[in-house]
Amino acid sequence: MIGGGADKSDALTTVVAPTRLVEREVMPIRKAKNPGVSALYYGHEDYPVILASIQADLKLGDIVNITGHSWGGGAAIRLAQALKVQGKSVNVLITLDPVSLLPLTSNVAAKTWVNVYQRQSFIDAVATVPVVGNAVAGVASALSIPFSNTDFDDTVATVGGQLGYQNKASINQACDLHHGQAGLMYRLALETLKQNGKADH
Repeated sequence: MIGGGADKSDALTTVVAPTRLVEREVMPIRKAKNPGVSALYYGHEDYPVILASIQADLKLGDIVNITGHSWGGGAAIRLAQALKVQGKSVNVLITLDPVSLLPLTSNVAAKTWVNVYQRQSFIDAVATVPVVGNAVAGVASALSIPFSNTDFDDTVATVGGQLGYQNKASINQACDLHHGQAGLMYRLALETLKQNGKADH
């Protein structure tokens, strides 16, 4: 389980307190669903540690499931890509409104990839232009807050580079949830897996 910006201990947490959103909202759902299965909590900034840990500990026949929210979703995609290069595959990859400043275009090696993302608007389309588009879309999104159903966390995700629909995902599920509603997005991902008869997470 990988959290996004300001979730655990990245540079943003020097400015704001860590939200621990994935630990508070997603981990309890995971633990209740499969109490005997190990689930670890990381921040997106822990990417090198996560990769090294999987490389060191993965044994033949082990199943790796990865879930990431926001920038943690971007990190989860990069992890699956790195593992593919090494000839290893992720069983289930779940991305919850993934965010990345740069597009992630390499193939992802996951038996099943469920991508739950916030329904995109015109402003989000502008944000797909790396760096400049993020800044312009962020300002436009912030100015629209009083006139729309947008939360501050939605604006932050727009600036960070919401990835939206991913053509390499097995299942894409648009939703009308706010970016910070990671627990509800995770429940939606699990329900989507079940409805599609895919492997359980």
